[in-house]
Amino acid sequence: MSSIEQLCQGQPEWEKHCEQLQSASTLSQMVQIGLQMGLFLARKLIEQELEQRAQQPMNWDNCSLCGTKLQSKGWQSRKMETLVGKIEWQRRVGRCRKGCPKSLSIPLDEAIGIKPHQSGSEELMRLGCLLSIIMPYELASWILGQWSGLSISASTLWNWVQIKGQEAQADLEAQLQAQASGEECEIEFLEASLATLSLAISADGVMVPFRPTPHSPKGKTLWQEIKVGILARLGSRISKAGERLPQLLHHRVVAVLGNIDEFIPRIRLEARKQSFESAPGVIWLSDGGRGFWRSNCNYENDYYSQAKAR
Repeated sequence: MSSIEQLCQGQPEWEKHCEQLQSASTLSQMVQIGLQMGLFLARKLIEQELEQRAQQPMNWDNCSLCGTKLQSKGWQSRKMETLVGKIEWQRRVGRCRKGCPKSLSIPLDEAIGIKPHQSGSEELMRLGCLLSIIMPYELASWILGQWSGLSISASTLWNWVQIKGQEAQADLEAQLQAQASGEECEIEFLEASLATLSLAISADGVMVPFRPTPHSPKGKTLWQEIKVGILARLGSRISKAGERLPQLLHHRVVAVLGNIDEFIPRIRLEARKQSFESAPGVIWLSDGGRGFWRSNCNYENDYYSQAKAR
């Protein structure tokens, strides 16, 4: 690993930051400049690590079409927007010796988990999606720019949300199919302090306004019911007055725009992820809606029945 002096020697951006830091008159200015210097160092360290990995000996696979061993076609550059800014590196690319179509292979990209034509790194996309969930896309774009200096447009954030939403939906559908086939789902890890608490499960329906025409505010508002389930561990806390008060911990939410038959397997899946079967107690809370309380759901060891029994 190179020293800071080796990484930053002869780098105009670093020298500019050093001059700005020395001339800064307030602590706030120093912090902002220091943050940019830290991001600069992070980019250089990542690029150095990528360069070292790219220089390692390469064992090429065989072509998936003809079986001929792939051969190196030299080096190509790759750029990507990340949480620490834009990084760039060189890596080897290979192709089939016989020129088979779609035989391009970039082992380093595959090894570090990036896809062809991907312009934003996963952690940047994740933060962009999280910000976009709680605020308008334009504001999320501005906040991302304030942090990293990147220019991520509101439309790019919208596209990221669609991509991650589709991936999450596909993953959920796969889990539901596995559950319907009788497979065990992956249990979410719970700390011992949470696993010993009772689990509360509650569900209800709420009416939500929708636009009648996609991407247009025109037309009469369309109201549809969203079925929502909440799962939480029943904990407690001590107030300043020394009084023990109830507290909901480890919240998980299930929401469905659909009927009760679409809702039941989803909340059942989440209940199993939250280890309801091993919880010391399960509490089911709901109003008089018969759909939520019906017991003939045709599920073996149906968790509604178990919750009611407890």
